[in-house]
Amino acid sequence: MGDIQQITNKYNKLIFQHIFYCNTLIQKTSLSRNSIGTKISTINSIKSLSNTVITKFKTSCMNEIIKFNTNKVASVPANVPTNVYAPTTVTNFINKKSLHIGINYYETDKRLNGCVNDAHNISDFIKNNCGFRSENIRVLTDEQSSTIKPTKNNILEALTNLLNSSTAGDLLFFTYSGHGTSTLNVNTSQKYNQKTELVPSDYKNSSGEYLLIKDTEIKILLDTYLKSGVTLFALIDACNSGTVFDLKYQYTGDTSSNQDTAVNTDELVTKGQVIMISGCTDFDTSADTFINNVWEGALSWSFLDTLSNTKNISWIELLTTIRTALANNGYTQQPQLSSGLQLVMNDICPLSL
Repeated sequence: MGDIQQITNKYNKLIFQHIFYCNTLIQKTSLSRNSIGTKISTINSIKSLSNTVITKFKTSCMNEIIKFNTNKVASVPANVPTNVYAPTTVTNFINKKSLHIGINYYETDKRLNGCVNDAHNISDFIKNNCGFRSENIRVLTDEQSSTIKPTKNNILEALTNLLNSSTAGDLLFFTYSGHGTSTLNVNTSQKYNQKTELVPSDYKNSSGEYLLIKDTEIKILLDTYLKSGVTLFALIDACNSGTVFDLKYQYTGDTSSNQDTAVNTDELVTKGQVIMISGCTDFDTSADTFINNVWEGALSWSFLDTLSNTKNISWIELLTTIRTALANNGYTQQPQLSSGLQLVMNDICPLSL
């Protein structure tokens, strides 16, 4: 394939066609005259086979991307800055501010259980362990006691304020725990691209229109309000969230080498550094789980468990430890790591110092 975007487009198209075909089979099975038991068995077999095929598509896609990067070292355009970002130590950050979103979608058919807990658990952790002051921590949840709910407008406004209130040398931390979704779009050039979206508490208005937070809306905020010299770390515990920030660099996590980096040539570098860990790829689910007698998001749980037990952990170690913890507990999701400026994977995550 010519470039990374073409590789991604090819597999997006294959996955889209495969899902459409499987959904058609399931619909025909549901309308058949077979017994209920036979229908359920057939549908489950189709779903199982579908998951296997999609996994193979994803693996093939990633292998092609890695092969492309290995064979073509100069994959970054000449006009793109090649300076590598290295975070300062946590003691050198001037201010540390955070925003945490947790949405359980109470009294809806989209109900989740652990997202509100995630927002509170993470905010408590960074206050007690990472030097964040209470007045610089903001939490938006949809629990009844919350005066400001995590609606689309409130989330975008709060994120704008977080970015806009920062100055060079600040560390910002943004977390989101809730639903995520994605759609496969075809643009005027007939290119397939995955559009990822976050689901606010007011995701549908009285007219039945969906009010989702699009990846392009998030990227506009980053391009507009993120300042040079500011570091933003984002943890997105949601389905279909792999590229929800539309960042330039994506890391496989296989090694700490920059050869294992996919470069999205459609995206520009960010003015400040943005580092995002998502719960899964654009095609996968991120689990809402009951663990240690508490409802939590699987990513949020593994993230806090890792930081609670390991100090001075590098980005590559953080990613692989989170993935291992999830796999050891039976979760198939693969958290993703991406950044707006090129990242040294052996650098230390500032929240673990």
